[in-house]
Amino acid sequence: MITYRQLHDLRLGTLKKAVNDWKDMVDDLVELVGEDGHGQGTTAAGLTKKANGADWAGNNADVTKKFVTKTAGEFKDVLATARSVHTILNGLYTKMKAHKEALKEAVASADKSVHVTANGVVEPREGADPKPTQKQIDAVVEDIEKVLKAAHTTDKGAAEALRHEAKDKYNFLSSRVTDFEKTRQAVKDADAVLKLTSKDPSKLSNTQLDHLNDWLKRSGKDPVFAERVAGEMGPKKSLAFFAKAMDIDRWESAGAGSGTKTFSEHKKLLDARKKLLGELETGLGTTLATASRSESGDMAAWKKGAIQVGDQPVSGTASHKPIYGFQAMSNLMRHGKYDGAFLNDYGDALVAYEKKHTGDVKDPGPGGRTREDVLPWDRLPSYAQQDRMHFGPGSDKDAGVDPMTGFMKALSHNPEASTDFFGHPEEQTGKDGKGGQSHFDYLFKDREWESLPGSDGGTPGRDAMGEALEAGATGHVAGAKPDSLVHTPAQARIMEDVVKAVSDEPSLLTGNKEMGDSLGRMAREYMPDIYRGLESGKPPMDPAMANLPKDQQMNAIEQLFPVAGEPAVFGKSGEAESNVARFLISLGQSPEGYQEVLAGQKLYGDAVLKHQLDPDVQAQLPWYERFEGSDTDAKDRAEDVVERVSRQSGYVTGALTLGRQEAVVSEGLAHDAAYEKAQTRVGTWGYGAGATVTNVLLARGGVHPVASALISGLTGSGLFVGPSEWNMANDHNEGAEKAQLTSDYWSHAKADDVTSTNKMYHDYGGDDYGPGHWDTWVRAGSKDGFNDALVAGQTMATELTSGDQVKTLKSSE
Repeated sequence: MITYRQLHDLRLGTLKKAVNDWKDMVDDLVELVGEDGHGQGTTAAGLTKKANGADWAGNNADVTKKFVTKTAGEFKDVLATARSVHTILNGLYTKMKAHKEALKEAVASADKSVHVTANGVVEPREGADPKPTQKQIDAVVEDIEKVLKAAHTTDKGAAEALRHEAKDKYNFLSSRVTDFEKTRQAVKDADAVLKLTSKDPSKLSNTQLDHLNDWLKRSGKDPVFAERVAGEMGPKKSLAFFAKAMDIDRWESAGAGSGTKTFSEHKKLLDARKKLLGELETGLGTTLATASRSESGDMAAWKKGAIQVGDQPVSGTASHKPIYGFQAMSNLMRHGKYDGAFLNDYGDALVAYEKKHTGDVKDPGPGGRTREDVLPWDRLPSYAQQDRMHFGPGSDKDAGVDPMTGFMKALSHNPEASTDFFGHPEEQTGKDGKGGQSHFDYLFKDREWESLPGSDGGTPGRDAMGEALEAGATGHVAGAKPDSLVHTPAQARIMEDVVKAVSDEPSLLTGNKEMGDSLGRMAREYMPDIYRGLESGKPPMDPAMANLPKDQQMNAIEQLFPVAGEPAVFGKSGEAESNVARFLISLGQSPEGYQEVLAGQKLYGDAVLKHQLDPDVQAQLPWYERFEGSDTDAKDRAEDVVERVSRQSGYVTGALTLGRQEAVVSEGLAHDAAYEKAQTRVGTWGYGAGATVTNVLLARGGVHPVASALISGLTGSGLFVGPSEWNMANDHNEGAEKAQLTSDYWSHAKADDVTSTNKMYHDYGGDDYGPGHWDTWVRAGSKDGFNDALVAGQTMATELTSGDQVKTLKSSE
């Protein structure tokens, strides 16, 4: 605690000089980093730009480029640290100056009968008449103590913030202190949190828990607060506090939730407790997420410790009501964005633990049944299990028993981590594929998600897995609008694995339709790759391409359907078409998946026509990226483009329609309403349709036009809705009625595909080629696409409830 004399005699000149020196340092570093165009000569920004724009090859691509960009990034971290230190010192100077003035004011405003000594002792002034009352003396003491406490908070806040900046001996932190007042408050909040978390959580009143939640909510995203709370509590205590707080029975048996209350009073108190526990999960989870992103050695040790206690009960015992470290940590992971490396290390450990401890279990007692392939979280008999440890959002269908669910949620919030976890299977299997099972295969194909109690048959877990895969394959948070469609090899690998897995075993998706929205959004973003995949055979390459670098050698399909970044390849020629078609038929059985893909493929087709038929766009492309088609004549080329794009549109729509028919035939016509509702939830981003030449990036710059420019664009798209538009009776259909239903679906989908395609594409020069030509091309292409989709559907008819009806559909002549 700062003393009266220390504050009274405080000299601020040296501190002010330090503030000015750090400001000069920041200005110099801005020049060196080249931030916002500042700086002359060589700058970190310039180095990064040159490194990213250079044509690296061999070891330089893997080593030198990374070294240059990382080194340039370190300069940015130096600048961030310098700004933080300047902010802290400037805040300290400003606040201490104000505190010193406030102290002088407190002394000056005291009654004349009161004297304050040089050491801050308040006493009656010698010779005062009348002498001050005790109340007058206490008032001055109170004013001085208030100022000293505020000065202490400021001093402590600055000290903690500076310690945070100096945590790592060898690296500068990328996190920044931007507001000293908030940091000062964060340190104060951390003290309050640590005081309450030192107590038994089952004995905290609802009022105390409410205060704790307020502090966590206010400061949970502040790095100084988060690291102080996590560091002081340590990994095991952090998880134990949370786990014990989740134990409602423990709270009630401690007396806080019991007593002489009526049933209604008790229920009200219990409901309030559950709500507060949900808020605790969010607040503490967000705080630990913030702390996990610290680069300090202390937090590196914390993260390692959190993984080490994963297989240990942090509440209860191994034989009675245990909550394991993995379960506690995973529920906290639902909130915030955790450090990617930590998530991957944690996930590796969690998967390894599950695989090692999954096996057959015989329940106790003479009649105890033997349960097969039981996950470690369900090995105890039901009466010995902790049946609920999650009270946050979604807890009505998810008790939090399954730690994989929370972990999948964490990956869905950190796309880079999800890509690393799912997109590098060779790290789990070995390059020869014989070293073990990949994370994707274990979680998507083999894990028994539905086996755990309180998991609603595994629905929340698989839904979270779908979101994690979406984040990993797309590079953005699940459900968010993409800011780029440039995919990396690891991201594309995830999409390839999903398509192949569903093609091989459609029930992985059709039996778990909660994943349909995520897989639909993935397919929508990979529509260029899907359009390519639906082409049968590989066209020959122009011999002139042989003289070009390999990454510039493109065949006609690659020219027709540009892909930015790494393309997803869904199998060898022929195999890819079958895999994609089976995937789309399966995905069409999900209302959300159906609508996402239907919207995406129309918008992508529109963008391809813009790309291929706009002469200004084509003029800016290098020759090897231009699709010439069957003839260089403009009309013949346009016919080729329109028919081939329309064919893909018909193929995708036809496959989706077969899936939709399957869902409605097997579940009843009333289920079709879900498809109409799903349309309102489809995102409104597009592929650059209607974009002008000036706002698309050219392929020669490394990014292809179609897949780089994102615009809003679902309005007026005229998407196929369904039977409610045809005034069909909403009855259960049997036999011939099912056949009629299937036939009606098919014919209306074909007509709608032509209508909507014509409607979306009519702006791209159709009138230049003569009356009726455009419509003729669209109809020819769409017919071919629907016929190809029908062949794919009839091939898998034995796997469909509507298989007999699908067999009755006829190809168009």
